Parts: sequence; C-alpha cells; structure tokens
Amino acid sequence: MPNWCYQTMTVAGNRTQLRRFVKEITVTKDKSEPAHPLDEDYSLNHLVPLDPRASVGDRFADMERDGFDGYNHALERWGTKWGACRPEIISGKGEYPLVIRFESAWSPATPLIQNISSQYPGLGFATTYYEESWSYAGWTLVHDGEVLCNEFGDTENMPAPLEEMWRNLHNAEIEANDNEEETYELAEEYEEKRDEWLETVYDGLHKEALEILDELLVWRKKAERQRKAGRFVESFMPSV
Repeated sequence: MPNWCYQTMTVAGNRTQLRRFVKEITVTKDKSEPAHPLDEDYSLNHLVPLDPRASVGDRFADMERDGFDGYNHALERWGTKWGACRPEIISGKGEYPLVIRFESAWSPATPLIQNISSQYPGLGFATTYYEESWSYAGWTLVHDGEVLCNEFGDTENMPAPLEEMWRNLHNAEIEANDNEEETYELAEEYEEKRDEWLETVYDGLHKEALEILDELLVWRKKAERQRKAGRFVESFMPSV
C-alpha cells in the first residue's frame, strides 16, 4: 500500500464555470444496478482520461510487454498513479466556494489539477496537502493550467519544547528501565503535542492558500476590466 497524500482543494471564481465543474465531476450511476459500497459520487480523474492503451485489464500496460508505459503515462497526466481517490465535496455544493477532499498515492495530484484547470480558466484551485507520515506538507495555487504558487511547510524542525519532550522520551526508551508506564505516558504526551503542532502547521498553510486564492480572484476582476478597456493586463503577482 502507498503512503497517502491527503488534499483539501478550494475552488472559486466564475460561478457559471463552478456550477459546470460540479455537474461534470458528479458521477451518473445506473440506478438499475445494485449499489456497491465503494461507489463514489464524484470523480476528478474522468475529466483527464488516460490513453486507452494505459491499462490492460486491471493493471498498467508495460512497455516491453504491451508497447505502452501506462504507469508513467498516469504520472504525466495525474502526477500520481491512481489520480484523485475518493473525492468528496465537503462544502459548496449549494454554496460558494467549493471545497473538495481527496487523496492520492505518494504525492499530490498537481498535474491532474493543472489539466482540469485548463478546462475551467475562470476558476482558481487552491490545494493544501500533507503526506500521512507528515514527511511533507504544502499548498499549490493553480489557474488556467499553470501552477502560480507552490509553497511547502516545515514539518521537521519542531519547536524547542517539543524537541525537549522528544529527547526525554528517547532517553527513557534507551534506558529501558522497568517503569514502562512512565515511558508510555511520555510517548502519549509527545504524540499529542506533536499532532497539535502539525495541525497548526497545516492550518497555517491552508489559511495562506486561501488568502492567495482571494488575491487571485481580485486580480481576475481587475484583469477583466483591463481587457475590456483595451489596456495592458498586469500579470498576477502573489504576495508570498
């Protein structure tokens, strides 16, 4: 099994395109067929289909065996071998903006979002993500097929108090004394505090992503006025 990368994507901009986007990612199911427990209500992958040669049965095509490298083709199109898995709209189906959660194998599905965004040039896609072991976390802003921002968070350099807790726990484990209950309590407290710190890092990344998305939306309105007036359209310059 892969390490999963968990992603929260906020989509905003032209409301007509946003409604079309929701409609086009909604999976139409055959109601005559019995429901399957793994059935999904939404799909991002089908907006960026793979070459039919990419799969042979339930596996990727192999260059030597099948004359086509399906795995690398998926990486090029989606950025990850299975694309966006288990997408779920958590808010915005009848509101604004739209927020979708999904996961992907090993890495963010940024190329998938780029390919999707080229189909909806009036929308901005801000995605905050983290890998399940917290080996990395960050956010991207994608618009009209381009990655405008790609920022990473620091999930390695712990605050001094948390670093001290880790050293105390490490020393207790090395000593391997008979007080297993004390070591367990130290480990439990450390994990709790580490989770709180990582959540703070993630929340900061998510807040920054939404702020830059707002900047993009303000720029789009200004750029549209400049186009209509026949003036030079200034490039988007994020504040990060």
